[in-house]
Amino acid sequence: MGYMDFVERGIEVKFSGKLKFNDLYKEITRWGKHHQYNIDEKKYEISRGEEGQNTKIVLELNKKVSDYAKISIIVALIGTELKNVKIKNKIIQEGDVLVSLTNFIKRDYEDVWTRKNLYRFIREFYDRFIGNSRYEIDEKLLKKETRELRNTIKDHFKAPKLKK
Repeated sequence: MGYMDFVERGIEVKFSGKLKFNDLYKEITRWGKHHQYNIDEKKYEISRGEEGQNTKIVLELNKKVSDYAKISIIVALIGTELKNVKIKNKIIQEGDVLVSLTNFIKRDYEDVWTRKNLYRFIREFYDRFIGNSRYEIDEKLLKKETRELRNTIKDHFKAPKLKK
């Protein structure tokens, strides 16, 4: 199974107002494809609440950076009490949206080094004392790309919604 090193947790972007929830989803997947991430939809839930529709989508974006490590970003899109509103012959949603980002580095994702205890010891020793700078580079890349994704989401919320 390998093991995961969490780098940052709980990075949140909140929005309240009118938006196209589907366009936000498309913007995140477009960003992931542009940065060579593989996108895996882990969860998709829709439920009816008292005031509107509640939606939860969890995406995992992961990219292979070496034969031993992958970097991943978990994106949770949570829409609460979303109501469909018709404006200028277009249907958009009105409500509260929370986007939560968590990132981590998954090491030994193919279970090559964890099968035998001696191999695992050698790999842990190498990671801790010899090859540590390699993971610092991966962490910097992961933090940079998470900030870019957060800024892309913020820009999507700030952009005029009904231009087309």
